Amino acid sequence: MNTDYETIEYIKKVITDILSSGGFNVRVEYEQSLVSGLIFHINSRDSKLLIGRQGMTLQALELLVFAIVNRHQKDSEQPVRFSLDVDEYRSHRQWQLKQIVKDAVSKLKYSKEPIVLPAMPRHERKFVHNYIQEQFPHIT
Repeated sequence: MNTDYETIEYIKKVITDILSSGGFNVRVEYEQSLVSGLIFHINSRDSKLLIGRQGMTLQALELLVFAIVNRHQKDSEQPVRFSLDVDEYRSHRQWQLKQIVKDAVSKLKYSKEPIVLPAMPRHERKFVHNYIQEQFPHIT
C-alpha cells in the first residue's frame, strides 16, 4: 500500500501532538516496507513510559492514533494501516517471541506433551499464532 505524503505527515503530527500534550519530547520518523507496511518510529528519552508494561501503553497509543487518523480520513474507501514502534521495542519483542516459539517447537520434537507458552497480551498472541502458521504449519 502506498500512502501519500500528506497522510504520512498528518499521522506524524497526530503522534507528536498527542505525546507533546502529555509532556513527552519525541521525534517521529517513518518507514514504509513491503513486509511490515508503514511504521512510525518514535524516539524519546521516556521510552519506558511510552511502551508500558508488556507494550500495553504503546498498543493503546497505536489504537488512539489509528482511530483519529481514520476518522479524519472518513472519505477514504480503505482505512490507513500503520503501526507504531518506540525505540525499536516491537522489533526486539518480535524477535524474542520468535525465539520463544522456536524453543517450544524444539521441545515438541522430543516430547509428545503440549507446550505452554508464557502469558502475553492479545496482540502478542496474535503475532505468535501467525508466526506459527507461517513457519510451522504442522504445529497446532
